[in-house]
Amino acid sequence: MINIPGARHGLTNRHGVKMNVWVDGPVDAGAPVAFIMHGFSGNVKQPVVQAMTRAFRDNGYITVCIDATNSLNSSGGALEKAHWTNHENDLADAIAWARTQAWFREPFALAGHSMGGAAVMSYAAANADAVKMLVPAAAPVSGALYFKALEQNNPQHLKDWRDRGYYTITFNNQAHKRLWDHTHDDYMRHDMVRDAAGLTMPVLLVAGGVDGLTPPWTMKALHDAIPGARKEFHIINGAPHGFEKNETALCALMTTWIGRQDEKTLRQNRRPFNLG
Repeated sequence: MINIPGARHGLTNRHGVKMNVWVDGPVDAGAPVAFIMHGFSGNVKQPVVQAMTRAFRDNGYITVCIDATNSLNSSGGALEKAHWTNHENDLADAIAWARTQAWFREPFALAGHSMGGAAVMSYAAANADAVKMLVPAAAPVSGALYFKALEQNNPQHLKDWRDRGYYTITFNNQAHKRLWDHTHDDYMRHDMVRDAAGLTMPVLLVAGGVDGLTPPWTMKALHDAIPGARKEFHIINGAPHGFEKNETALCALMTTWIGRQDEKTLRQNRRPFNLG
């Protein structure tokens, strides 16, 4: 018997660090599966992550929400170690665990916010046959464009971060550092515009209209580089990077798009009735 609704599972990632994932959805052996990733310093309880999760749940999906390591959440690690590659590795480790579960189905959907969006894009480009659809929201699309956007929209923060070698985030009265070299060097190894040919699945790119960290023009550059016609790019007007107060609009957009992709799949898989 498959027993999954609301279940938390404690995993260990490839680095031996505790990582929690939440599996929820219909108790249905045939239900499709979606993995959802939060961004830098995020967690599965964030409203933006919950909105993305709800969009899949409303379409009948089993959802796997990942509290990535090296964040400010229930999993282990240290924020200083967080970057794009480690986020993607946590996603890959969660998917590898899911493959051992009775409810797992492939191809599966991927969605992520911010650095989580970057992680799901990189994974999808390298494993296109396993991914049925992809939804990155407010995602950095390359190291070069990420730091270019910072230079344009928050040059003093960029200068201070680079000159000091870190900036500080305070959470629960504890100070955590985001390290310049660690982040910069890893991000600069990634370029989804360069790797866009690997995104052969349906893709929905979502940007916030007033997002200064991953502004719409960066995601538009990726949209233009993705081959084929199975791609859409939407801007939610007035939405900041975290989609605060715009979660309902994000959920509605995703819910409609996911349902449309699944209906297309059903139509494509139908075969004419043949008496033989």
